[in-house]
Amino acid sequence: MLALVVADDLLHRDSLRAMLIALAAADTIDAADCDNARGILATIQPDLVLVDGSLPLDEVVCLIDEVSHRQPRTQSVVWRVEPVHRAALESAGADFIILEGEPAERFFDQMARWFAAE
Repeated sequence: MLALVVADDLLHRDSLRAMLIALAAADTIDAADCDNARGILATIQPDLVLVDGSLPLDEVVCLIDEVSHRQPRTQSVVWRVEPVHRAALESAGADFIILEGEPAERFFDQMARWFAAE
């Protein structure tokens, strides 16, 4: 499994990469912002794109829309999302959204379902 982790905070990127490696022995690539992620997506097709929802909403929506239309087999997850932004992310094609304050178990359960399907 190849995963792209998009977060501007280095600690968040490192933590998410470590989790994906532990859960799925994933190979990971990271990007500090959505522009960098789009550049990476122009050259590779990851199985999963995991985006920090605290990045600017318009950038996250644009990235998710691009992934859902250009790489439809890639799963997209946005985490730490403000509830008011959920509809915009769903419209853009996010496969899974974790709202700010939701239990981490919900995220882990979804990842386990996707990894089991491989």
